[in-house]
Amino acid sequence: MENFLDIENMIQTGKNITTSLSEGIDNLQNNFLQSEFGKVVDNAVDIGLKALLPDFLEDQIINIKDTLIQDGVKAGINEAIESSIDLGKSATIGIFTGNFENIDQIQNAVKKGGLVDTISSVIGKTIDVVVDAGFLDKGVGKIIKNGKNTLFKTISNNIDNSLTNQVNSIEKLDKYCETWKNAYEKEDLKEMNKAYKNINKQLENIVPLESTINKAREIENLQKIITNNGGNFNLTDEQLQLVGVL
Repeated sequence: MENFLDIENMIQTGKNITTSLSEGIDNLQNNFLQSEFGKVVDNAVDIGLKALLPDFLEDQIINIKDTLIQDGVKAGINEAIESSIDLGKSATIGIFTGNFENIDQIQNAVKKGGLVDTISSVIGKTIDVVVDAGFLDKGVGKIIKNGKNTLFKTISNNIDNSLTNQVNSIEKLDKYCETWKNAYEKEDLKEMNKAYKNINKQLENIVPLESTINKAREIENLQKIITNNGGNFNLTDEQLQLVGVL
C-alpha cells in the first residue's frame, strides 16, 4: 500500500512538472533564441571585422569589437531579437505570445519579424555614433563605416547557418530516438545507453520545442526506470504510467 501511494505521489508530481513546463516553454524558447542569436551576432561582427581589416592582429580586432559592442548595445541587440521574434511570431502563428511548435515556424518568424534588419539597424547606428565621436582611429572608422554591408551580410549568413544547424540537430535527435526505440524493442540496454547519451548531447543545442522535450522525457523516464529496475524490462503498469508523466 505504501509503495502504491509513493507511485501515486510521483505521478501527481510529474503532472505538475509537465504543466509548469508547458506554461514556461515560451520563456525557455525566447531565452534560448536570445542567447543563440546573441552569440551569432557577436561571432558575425568578429568575422566581419576580420574581413574588413585583414592586416589587424586578433587583439586589435577584439578591442575594436569591444568598442562597438558595449553593454548598452548588447542590451539593444537583445531587445531587437526579442521584439523581432514576437513580431514574427504574430505574423507566423497569429499570436504575440505562445510556443513555436517547430523550426519552420521559427525560420518564418525570423524572416517576417525582420530580425536581420533590426539587428543591422542597431549595429549600423552604433558604428555611426562610435566613428563620428572619434572613439576609433579615423582611418579604421572610415573602413568600418564603408563596410557596414559586409557586417550585415555576415550577420544574415550566420543566422541562416544557425537555423540550418537547428534543423540538422533535430534530424539527428529524431534518428537517435528511433535508434533508442529499436534497442528498447530488442531489450538491448547497452545500445539504449549509447543512444540516450547522444540524445542528451543533441538536446543541449536545440531550441526547446514541446514535442521534442516530451519525446526525450519519455525516453529518459523509461531509461531510468529500467536501469533502476536492474535492467529488467518487465515493468508494472504503475511504472509504465510513470513514463508519460514524470
